[in-house]
Parts: sequence; C-alpha cells; structure tokens
Amino acid sequence: MSATAAALVRAVRGNPTLARITEFYNQHCGHRQLGLKSDDMLPDEDPIAQEALRRLSPQEVHERHFRFSRVLAIDAWHDTLPEQYWIKPHEDTPYLSSLIEQIKKEKADARNFDQLTVEQIPDYLKIRNRVTQFTV
Repeated sequence: MSATAAALVRAVRGNPTLARITEFYNQHCGHRQLGLKSDDMLPDEDPIAQEALRRLSPQEVHERHFRFSRVLAIDAWHDTLPEQYWIKPHEDTPYLSSLIEQIKKEKADARNFDQLTVEQIPDYLKIRNRVTQFTV
C-alpha cells in the first residue's frame, strides 16, 4: 500500500462519517450477501497475491475455496444465499491484504538491499564484521 493509500485508510478510520459511508458501501456491494469476504474480491492474478495465497494457512485456503464454490453454486442455480449465511461486518476480517502488504515490504527491502553499494555500508558494520577492505 502506498503512503497516500495508507493515509487515506487512517483518515477513513478516524472519521466517523467516512467510516459509516465505508460500511454502507461494503454492505451494499453484495459480496457479503453472497457469503464472500472483502479480501475474496481482491484480484489474485498478481504474483504478489499468488505468494500471499501460498502463505495462507490450510484452514483459510479451505474456507476460501468453500466460499467460492458456494457462490458458483448459487449463481448456477440463479438463487440467493439465505440471510443467516451472509457474512456479518464483524466476520469480514482481512486475511489476505495483510499478507500482501507484508510481501510488498519484503520485496521493497530486497530491492533496497540489492541496490546497496559498498560506500553506503555504515562503519560500525564494517568494524563489527572485521572486514578491513571491500572490493567493488
């Protein structure tokens, strides 16, 4: 998540009016009435999302597949899910977006580490590792 998006999320959570609008939007999108969580709606073709899906626990993978198979069956029958099976707002917890953010941070750290030059290594690390000369 970019810094701008993170600031927007903090602003929405901090403002009660925007939080109510967000909840209204989530309630009327229709994914909860189909038994899907918000993170089920994230596109999963991205390599980062694929890695996040790979890191999910087996229980969460099973629940995700169950939710998708139920939606496909409901759509095939042109039926609706009974209201008792709808996802409640307190049940709609993020399970995938936190992993995606963690993977993005890991990739950014790896990219920054790959771009590190010898001149950028702090002296205390050179001393700690007892390295006297670096070759470029």
